[in-house]
Amino acid sequence: MKVVKVNGHYLNRRHYQRIFRRIIIYITILLLGLSITHLASKAETIDELHYYKYYTSITVQSGDTLYSIAKANLTNYDSVDTYIAEVATINHLTSADIDYGMNLIIPYYSTTFVQ
Repeated sequence: MKVVKVNGHYLNRRHYQRIFRRIIIYITILLLGLSITHLASKAETIDELHYYKYYTSITVQSGDTLYSIAKANLTNYDSVDTYIAEVATINHLTSADIDYGMNLIIPYYSTTFVQ
């Protein structure tokens, strides 16, 4: 019978094998738990809504500003300034001045896919 010394104690081979199996089982359970947690977190991201970017034309109303238009249509943008910059670029605006009756192309996001 082979004797192994562990932490100052002499263990026979069977006892050592039982300890080794328990360690393997604990590690396997830990890895399975981590895998399940990882899969669950991926499932949450799959269930998140997907937004599609579209463009529409609007007519500037009395009292409208680029800021008020941005605040009314702001989704999926970091800031109002980012949205205003994109609207200005799309419409070739050189300043933030817009006039009543002017037509503007503005971006917006929707969860509905349109072909």
